Order: sequence, then C-alpha cells, then structure tokens
Amino acid sequence: MSEYHKIFIRTDVDVETLVGDLSLAVGAELRELGGPEASCGEYAYGGTIGDHVIEIMLQHEYDEDFGIPFPEYPVEVTFRNIHSDKEQERVFAESVLNKLGEKGCSALLVFGLSRLLGRRP
Repeated sequence: MSEYHKIFIRTDVDVETLVGDLSLAVGAELRELGGPEASCGEYAYGGTIGDHVIEIMLQHEYDEDFGIPFPEYPVEVTFRNIHSDKEQERVFAESVLNKLGEKGCSALLVFGLSRLLGRRP
C-alpha cells in the first residue's frame, strides 16, 4: 500500500464553502465525485493540478494513532504526485496547509497516517 501526504481538517463550514476554500488553496477547481452523499471511505470531491491529484473524503473511520487525533479532524484530503515524487507531494501539501491556516482552518498534515508533519490552529 502506498503512503501519501494527507491533510485532515476540522471545520464548522458547510461542504460547499469547504470545497471552495480547498479549491482556492490548491489552485484548481475540485469537482464532485461522490458529492456530499459519498459514503465513508469514498471520495466526495477531487481534482488535478499539474502533477498532483487531490481527493477529498468528507468522513473517515481512523482512530487516534501515533498520538494523532484523527477523529477530531473528520475531513481527509489526500495528495498524490503522479510521478510518485514524495518531496514535491510534501511541498504541495504544506503549501495547502499554510493557505488553510491563513484562513483560520484547523488542520493536520500527516504522512502515511503515522507521521504528523504540521498543524494549523
């Protein structure tokens, strides 16, 4: 199983606002895949910008692990570099985390569900 960079988000905004904020942060329109009715574990929205694929799940079932409080951050955003360039994947995900943080969004940046790389309020 491949490991990816992921941002987990805690928010009180509606889905439309969240997807809009994420679209601005990634610099691309994120389109509906499964939409707001997507089941747990299904991608609800996604898009591509350059060499990066972004996929959003509105809910997940991860328990707290490695000291990372996953249940407190129900939205999962996965970043995949199409060339498997993990450094570029990290740099892109960090830039999105910083943009979300500037908007006051509470978020965690994680690699492989085991390493916490960053946190915003």
